[in-house]
Amino acid sequence: MRGVCSWAHCITEGDLDAEKVFDVFLSFSSKDAGWVHEQLIPGLEAVALSYCTYERNFKGGFLLQDIIRDAVACSRRTVLLLTRNFVTSEWCRWEFRLAHQKALEDNVNRLIIVLVGEVGSSSLDEDLRLYMRAANYIRWGQPNFWERFYCSMHRKGAKRKLIIRESLQPTLA
Repeated sequence: MRGVCSWAHCITEGDLDAEKVFDVFLSFSSKDAGWVHEQLIPGLEAVALSYCTYERNFKGGFLLQDIIRDAVACSRRTVLLLTRNFVTSEWCRWEFRLAHQKALEDNVNRLIIVLVGEVGSSSLDEDLRLYMRAANYIRWGQPNFWERFYCSMHRKGAKRKLIIRESLQPTLA
């Protein structure tokens, strides 16, 4: 298990995650909300992953920056739905930077990128393009999508739950 060591003791990923409210914060363009609800959320619910989305968990009356920062901090992972709509959204790009910064601070890979459709690397901002070169991402529609996704969550019991929902396969929308 990865962790951060200090002179006093070693802090593991489990220690950092003990107080997290959600398994996943879903970062996506509002233009992709229909796809998220039809394709991604059923896969999360199939294995009882708790998730945070804008419309479900964000309350009005607060600065959006603070709400997003809290959502990232309160979630074990941030799932970034990388689409053409995502790369044209300034807010989405800001969410990526925030999630990446949190992962670096915690020394834990908290960012899961799900690539949907064709997104040219020239349309990505420089930080995201560099991250995509260095990190793994999961392409929607590839064989074993859900197995790879669940494994990237590093959640205990995920293999057992995968057997139950093996028939859940991605469909291209």
